[in-house]
Amino acid sequence: MRHDVAVITINYNSGDFTVNCVQNLLTKTDPRINLQVVIVDNNSRREEYEKLEPLHEYKNVTIVRSKINYGYAAGNMYGVQFVSAKYYFFLNNDCLLQNDCVSI
Repeated sequence: MRHDVAVITINYNSGDFTVNCVQNLLTKTDPRINLQVVIVDNNSRREEYEKLEPLHEYKNVTIVRSKINYGYAAGNMYGVQFVSAKYYFFLNNDCLLQNDCVSI
């Protein structure tokens, strides 16, 4: 299925930030937008990766765990291979949206 927008974010030893970011994104985004979220875990410590567990409940969220830390730019490009969308939105995992910027 082709999505309207794919949001790609990187997690590296910052599971709490990532969970808050994704939950905020899903809350702020208009449900009429066919949204896909891909989280690339850049080889975080196990306990930080396990903090992402609550995000598995969302059907439009995919978590991909890398065996190596690609860094920010290459990590985002790694994530692109897991999306099918008209638009890509690269979002830092420490961001919280103030509005529905995905629709805007």
